[in-house]
Amino acid sequence: MASLADLQQHLNRFWALPYHEDLALNDKLSEVQAWQRDRIQNSQRLV
Repeated sequence: MASLADLQQHLNRFWALPYHEDLALNDKLSEVQAWQRDRIQNSQRLV
């Protein structure tokens, strides 16, 4: 059960992050995540 309690604690911290309520910050985070996805996909194509 300790693992479930740890997971719940991590989820609580995740949902408490400010970008969930800050639209500008959420948009910027989405841009960064999209850039990271593209970068990873492009690096895998080179292999």
